[in-house]
Amino acid sequence: TLCAWRELLDVLEPPIVIAWEEERDRRLRDALTPTDRLSLVVGPEGGLEAGEVAFARARGATTVTLGRRNLRAETAAIAAVAEAMAALD
Repeated sequence: TLCAWRELLDVLEPPIVIAWEEERDRRLRDALTPTDRLSLVVGPEGGLEAGEVAFARARGATTVTLGRRNLRAETAAIAAVAEAMAALD
């Protein structure tokens, strides 16, 4: 089901972690804490807009980097899930 960004943040369970290409400091593995649930968000091709990220942060989301390379959306999703699984295992 497709939904708008604001609607998405209303239905995701915390913690919400967003892989954002402009994040430079916080790595995904450093932002994760032991949990049974995690909402991991990867933005669209072309990236997220600063206003979208500000809105998400105001709703309690944490932005993370997946590294210095800018990945395609479908690759970023696979990489993020693999890294989260390894860190939380």
